[in-house]
Amino acid sequence: MKVMDFTRTPPPLSVQVEHSLSHEFLMSLTRFASRAQQATFEDGPIRFEKIRTKASPETLRALQRLGGTAKPWGGLMRLIRREPVASSVPALIDRVEATDPVELRMTLLGFYAPWYPPTMDRERIRAAAEGDRTAGEALLADSDYIGDESDPHWTGALMTLSPDDTKALIVEIVRGWYTDVFAGEEGTLEPILARDASFKRELARTLSPEALIETATNGLEYTPQPWIRHVLLVPHVTMRPWNVMNAYDDVYIIGYPAADESFGMDRTAPPARLVRLHKALGDEKRLRMLKMLARSSATLQELADEVGLAKSSAHHHLVILRSAGLIRVTLEEQSRYTLRGEFIPEASGWLQAFLEGGSA
Repeated sequence: MKVMDFTRTPPPLSVQVEHSLSHEFLMSLTRFASRAQQATFEDGPIRFEKIRTKASPETLRALQRLGGTAKPWGGLMRLIRREPVASSVPALIDRVEATDPVELRMTLLGFYAPWYPPTMDRERIRAAAEGDRTAGEALLADSDYIGDESDPHWTGALMTLSPDDTKALIVEIVRGWYTDVFAGEEGTLEPILARDASFKRELARTLSPEALIETATNGLEYTPQPWIRHVLLVPHVTMRPWNVMNAYDDVYIIGYPAADESFGMDRTAPPARLVRLHKALGDEKRLRMLKMLARSSATLQELADEVGLAKSSAHHHLVILRSAGLIRVTLEEQSRYTLRGEFIPEASGWLQAFLEGGSA
């Protein structure tokens, strides 16, 4: 059979590793807005309460005006990446202040996001960004835009604001969050992020781009997409153990959890990866998930059905299994989970190594 293939072939994968405090800053805002997920972060709800007491009443009220659980902050990655890259938080704040109000709303509302289906009317996003309430209401009723969210979409509060009011509110939040919460943490975060990015760039010398992504993210399997030309790997501390994805134009950004080794942890303490492994194995439902994956790959829905959980609860368990290095997941719309069988023999020796005085 002779075949002529005129389909769009995914371009060669280009992966870059960078760190920036401005990215970590946006992650901290996203973390604070992710109230339903607070228990899934490594430092749990205690961190949320600590941050809440540091933020001024004015900053908290501004966040509430934006919607409380609003998560527009990933969209501002596009402002960070515009040349010259705004690696510092003050540089990012200056860039937000210099951005046209309608352009800022287009960025926040996802006009430049590449993942919408062809049926999505992007001009409706532009109209909503310009302040057209009818276009905003139509967006919130469009499943191509809001996906399968059952709760009110976070952009609902944003739709009630004018472009000028939106910009004033965003500027008030980023200024207040930096002064109240983030500035005092930069000295601790910067060396961790720099070390981790350096480690990953060294790994890039010997690993393929796909293997580098899986190693950095502890189990995300890259799936080529025709719109992706560049993948940017950015370490973070704030939302460990989550991988946090964003995209704009042809750039796919993976915020991955900084590795334990980057923290300079106490070598006499049990290694964090050993603790995570035994935490992951210490649950009957997670063990049943692993047993299922030992037979074949599965989707989130299939795993949830197998153990009798809602998809959101099953996903929480899978995050724990992935952060322990036990499973991998494909980066695609219908993700599939597989067991990292090659990892099991290595992990089985960690406890013995620790008990015998090694660092595992």
